[in-house]
Amino acid sequence: MPQLFITYIAPGAILLPIGIAIARSAHWGRSELVVFLYLILSGVTNTIASYFAHYGWNNMPILHAYTLLEFLAIAYFFDSTTDNPKEKLVIAFTRDLLPLITVINIMGLGSVLKYNQIARTAAAIMILLLCIYFLMKGLNLLAAKMPFFSFATVVGFMLYFSGSLTLFALSDLLLSAERSLFWLIWNTHAAFMMVMYLIIALAYFRTRRSDEPLLV
Repeated sequence: MPQLFITYIAPGAILLPIGIAIARSAHWGRSELVVFLYLILSGVTNTIASYFAHYGWNNMPILHAYTLLEFLAIAYFFDSTTDNPKEKLVIAFTRDLLPLITVINIMGLGSVLKYNQIARTAAAIMILLLCIYFLMKGLNLLAAKMPFFSFATVVGFMLYFSGSLTLFALSDLLLSAERSLFWLIWNTHAAFMMVMYLIIALAYFRTRRSDEPLLV
């Protein structure tokens, strides 16, 4: 049952936000489009990685590529939420920084067939910092209108990556962990992922042509 949840149930939850997003595509703005592409990227990558794992093939090269593409997609989402030149500059800096970290990580590992612990951890930390900044900025502007979609999506990202950061950072230790602890951690990670998908589904469901206030 734990493996069923990790392999099929939690990843399969991505179909809900994808379906709702398509149904409400007439209301999309730039942010909605970027997040939809992120969902497609995530769904396709998880499917391919699971297929490789099922046949005992090494799927680490896929994870290396996904780590970079996932971060770039999320960075472009944050870029779509602001018109501030300084904020856009910081986001652009992170988009340039992670590829550099990824290359250094691969060189340090000596192979793309090993887990990219450093790159995954660095990406999660940078995404969390962007989430924290965005949420603090939003909470300081409650009197003004805010797109509900952007706010809810950031909450989803923050929940998932805050829950996954420990997993990414301590992945080496998990390989030698007791079986019960191993499954507990991976099920928790899968649960955070499913919650993120459900929050994004809600964000798409409440998408409007014009900006919807955060507090209604």
